Amino acid sequence: MLGMAEADSLELHSIMVLKDGYVIYENWMGAGHADSLHILNSVSKTYTSLAIGMAIEEGKLKLDDKLVSFFPDKLPDIVSGHLAAITVRDLLSMTCGHAVDHTYEMQQLAKENPRLDWVKQFLSYLVEFAPGEVYCYNSVGTFMLSAILQKITGQTLFDYLTPRLFEPLGIKGACWLENNEGVNYGGWGCTSRPRTSPRPGN
Repeated sequence: MLGMAEADSLELHSIMVLKDGYVIYENWMGAGHADSLHILNSVSKTYTSLAIGMAIEEGKLKLDDKLVSFFPDKLPDIVSGHLAAITVRDLLSMTCGHAVDHTYEMQQLAKENPRLDWVKQFLSYLVEFAPGEVYCYNSVGTFMLSAILQKITGQTLFDYLTPRLFEPLGIKGACWLENNEGVNYGGWGCTSRPRTSPRPGN
């Protein structure tokens, strides 16, 4: 495994192998050590999905709730049928109807305009396909789940998860990057220690 990583010029900081919920092998290298915090990149989506599931269980929203219903003040002048049809379920399954992932584009726009309204920008994109029919990896779609959660709970995704997930599992020192409006990115940006990151899956 290490040889393959070196061949691909990957800068590994840690490797951890679990079996039946127990660590059977771990190794730290480069800048990594047991107590170092690491940005989990797209593993963050797992936590976001868990938060949405918890909110559904608490009766705060439903899988078939429409995206547009949460942000009526941020909709484009003309709301297409496809945009109007996007549901929480579609965002979770990355089938919101986009032909491409607009995440990089939005990140670049945010660099150019620090006051960018991320939700409004997402809602302005063309929805090429009927929601629920075409899969397209979509990190900024997961950001929208974070924005929805914050809208309905008044808490950031991280604050919502802390007493429900992080604290019960003993995940300490975690944090989550947020945009200019104080919304956690959802699809990326969660930071945790490698030893505690696997716990939600155990």
